[in-house]
Amino acid sequence: ESNVLGAVTQHIITIIRSRGLFGPANVTVQTINGPAGTDPDQLATAGADYVPLDQVVHFAEFQTSEDVVVTINNDNMAEINETFSLQLVNPTNGARLDTQRTTASVVIPGNDDQYGVFSFIQAYNVSINEDSMPSVTFTIQRKQGAFGPVTLQWRAQSENSSNPVNNVLPEQLVQSFGTLHFEKDVTQKTLTVKLEQDTTPEPPSQFYIYLLSASPASKTSIVYPHVALIRSGSNDFASGIFQFTKTSRFAQVEPAATSVTLTVSRGGALTAESVMFSTVEISGTPQIYGQAVTAAVKDVDYVQKSQTLNFPISTVERKITITIQPRAVNGISVFNVTLSNPSFPSVLGTYTTAQVSIVRTQNHKKLLDDRTKLETEPVTPKDTQDVADDLDGLVPDIDPINDLDFFIGVTEKLINVSTFTCPSLYDQTFVRDRLMSIFSKLLSNVNQQPKLGDTVKKFAYSLLRCDTSCSRNVTLSTTNLAVQARARREYSGEAFVGQAPAGQRSDTLAFPRSLGETTGLNTCYNISFIEYYTSAWFQEGKPVLNNKVLSIDVEGQPLQSLSTGLTYRIYTTEKRVASKGGECLYWGYSPTGKWLQAGCERIGDSTSVDDQHVDCRCTRVGDLAARGITDERIGWRTTARVSCFVCIVMMFAVLLLHHIGHREEMMVATKLFLHLIFALMAMEIILVAAMYQANSTNTTGCFALGLLIHFFALAQFLWMSIMAYNFYRTFIFEDDETDRFYFRYIVGGWGAPAAAIILYALIAGSGLDWKSSRIYGDVHGTGDMCFITDVYAALLSGIIPVVLCAGTLTFHFIMIYKGGSAKAKWSTFDDFYLDSDNGVEVPRLIIFFAIISFTWLFGGLHLALGESWTEILFIVLNFAVTVYALIMYSFVRWHSLRTKGSFTPDQGNYPLGQLPTSLSTSRTSIGSSGSKKQLVLQRQPSANDPDLARMYRPSASSQGSYDEHAGYNQPRAGPLPEDDGTEFDDLMYMLKTGGSLPTSGFPDDEERHSDKQPLASEHYQMRRISIADTHL
Repeated sequence: ESNVLGAVTQHIITIIRSRGLFGPANVTVQTINGPAGTDPDQLATAGADYVPLDQVVHFAEFQTSEDVVVTINNDNMAEINETFSLQLVNPTNGARLDTQRTTASVVIPGNDDQYGVFSFIQAYNVSINEDSMPSVTFTIQRKQGAFGPVTLQWRAQSENSSNPVNNVLPEQLVQSFGTLHFEKDVTQKTLTVKLEQDTTPEPPSQFYIYLLSASPASKTSIVYPHVALIRSGSNDFASGIFQFTKTSRFAQVEPAATSVTLTVSRGGALTAESVMFSTVEISGTPQIYGQAVTAAVKDVDYVQKSQTLNFPISTVERKITITIQPRAVNGISVFNVTLSNPSFPSVLGTYTTAQVSIVRTQNHKKLLDDRTKLETEPVTPKDTQDVADDLDGLVPDIDPINDLDFFIGVTEKLINVSTFTCPSLYDQTFVRDRLMSIFSKLLSNVNQQPKLGDTVKKFAYSLLRCDTSCSRNVTLSTTNLAVQARARREYSGEAFVGQAPAGQRSDTLAFPRSLGETTGLNTCYNISFIEYYTSAWFQEGKPVLNNKVLSIDVEGQPLQSLSTGLTYRIYTTEKRVASKGGECLYWGYSPTGKWLQAGCERIGDSTSVDDQHVDCRCTRVGDLAARGITDERIGWRTTARVSCFVCIVMMFAVLLLHHIGHREEMMVATKLFLHLIFALMAMEIILVAAMYQANSTNTTGCFALGLLIHFFALAQFLWMSIMAYNFYRTFIFEDDETDRFYFRYIVGGWGAPAAAIILYALIAGSGLDWKSSRIYGDVHGTGDMCFITDVYAALLSGIIPVVLCAGTLTFHFIMIYKGGSAKAKWSTFDDFYLDSDNGVEVPRLIIFFAIISFTWLFGGLHLALGESWTEILFIVLNFAVTVYALIMYSFVRWHSLRTKGSFTPDQGNYPLGQLPTSLSTSRTSIGSSGSKKQLVLQRQPSANDPDLARMYRPSASSQGSYDEHAGYNQPRAGPLPEDDGTEFDDLMYMLKTGGSLPTSGFPDDEERHSDKQPLASEHYQMRRISIADTHL
């Protein structure tokens, strides 16, 4: 097809006849759509693209071929390849069609610039300016067809010529050539041309943008307008821009210098221009990075000067000389030199003020040199490394008053400069590590400067610059601090784990789950967590726990108060944090920097004595810490408290059972024993109270607790001594009437400890002028226990009386056991519990005394030393006291307590001379309460034993006494023979019971003498009459 509208093109199609050629034959040729499966857009249209055909073709005999003409219609429309088909049908005279070749496809090739004709949408003639409008955008169109992709090339040229050689403008344009890609069916594209943003003054100029070629070229073409004209005006102040050079913007001179020279530069020197300079005295108190300096005085520190500088054509620099004559002052003196009034059309640049510093110390000189490097662009990586090295070396010599603010300013400038462009400071390893070293050294050399913490936070955030994924997590650490920086889309419940001190677990801090509820997931939040291993910058009041400060902050978020609060835990490197004095703190910066407690509280078990940490919740975000009393001691832990509580319950049970079990008055020894039990129970009660309250009670409360512990401790040992003395009188002196001393015992047992305490308080308070908190108070200041705080006073008024009592106790028992023949008498009596020999009960009591003594020995050692082994031994012995009392004085003796009282004989019909079955006797107590001697009978469980149980002597005393109810107990005139004494006792027994002895089953004489039992031959016929002892 041609592009001549209205014309046609004809093509010949040949039809072949083969094999049988005899006779004429016909066949019909037709045009049809097809072939099958062709894209509808590629089907030729009958009548529009070709002339339809339906023709009968005649073949003569032996004719083998015939031509058919197919007519194609021409137009000027861009078209892609189009297809239609021819088919043979209706053969005649016996001919048939070849089934493989009865159709033929006809393709009309694509034509008329089927991929497009390209040009600018208009004839462009535009103006741009590097300073005000540095770019322009053109639109390129594609007409005709757009049936396939096309690549279009363009180029910027300085001449209106199609020859691109040596005409490109790479030095002025961001991009001076390139390609545009047109996809199928795309008919327009834009092209942006941008001037380079430089500082080089340039005169007016013009250049062109050419559309060079399109590919594939056979299916495309480029037509007018294919060239755009661009006019560029003058830029970068071609006539001149005046400013101070990089080295003159911050000039430094020493006091010995007489002048300073500055340099003024001009950008663009196409014309002659001029500018004025003047020295300026700074008003008020000038500062350099927040450091106050001295303002230099004109005509005193320097000579006032004002002058016009002329710049001839091509002159780009002129020098200024200022005369100086500095005074003898401390620190830095500064004045300014300014540029003004440039000639038209020249202008002033950015750096029109130079600061001249008269420097008097090497530290200031280095800091000013570093400031010059960082303030003068462009700042190179070598500049930042040099500054970081300088700052690191300056730290040991920093004067917190005269240098610190200046030092901080240079450090923060270094942090900011290092993060102006990507990669960030995180990737600048040398500078990053130097800054960590600087902070660590500052923590060792500078105290009470919390503002340095803000600099560390800025450093932490600088590590996250250029993190487009909002997922960076950076951790750096040195000797004195660790820095964690995290970028997060959402920080709800964020947790941080600090660095672990040697041998300890890591400190932790966690945001509450509710912190991020109102934040959006499309915002990236930078979080800093700084762990200071020393609190040097935050020193105020008492030291904080482990010198540890945790700092948490979210960049740009005013999270000064939280509804739920964040939690943190700080460990100690010592054995424990005592329960007393635990505080959770945050640093308040205004009005004065100090640790505050408002909004912070201690959580967890605040009474725990074996924790190595303090847990806190704080509704503040910032610098956090904790306080607590720490030491290498072990306090009174939960197991010790439990042992005391169990002992209290057991001692109460012993007291209760003894009072319930005795129907009549108890023996004196038993009464004394119960006083001891009460003192022990009271001591345990006060001890438990002190364990729980010593950390929170006031001075008065602690005084009372310590006094009571002292009192009951002395009382216990005094009651043990009194019991030993009572046994001593009873056993050695055979004193039956120790009950007459009972009131004295009470006065001594309770009064003597009170007197000792009063004496101690008078001597300490009046004689030594001690405060009450020293007499009795918190022993170690840790809230563990209230007692005597002075070690010498504890020895004199606490331990020595106990030792004396223990010595007295030991002496009496030694004397009792060395009693010789007396032991044979008292050991078989029952002066403590009925039906239990003294020989059994006294050793048991000595064991009980020993366990109690050792319990308080190790309790006192634990109070003094606070070691694990002392606490363990105290707990074991305290449980031993409890178990021993449970077994020996509750279960084992319960039956003896319940059966005490007079026996009433059974009035049943017993045979004359025969007692009721299984009767046993108990001796009257030598130390019984009252002089009346009672006989006690007890029925035994077995009713089949015909013999009497053992017979006991009612008394071992030979002393006479009188009882108004029972009459005289006359002493015998000399010792009775053993047989007579036994017979006398047996006779008394029979008279009291109204019974008789059995006639058989008694031992012989020899046995009777050895076992103190009645002879079998002795048969007393008892009458049932009432008779008094006096009659006998």
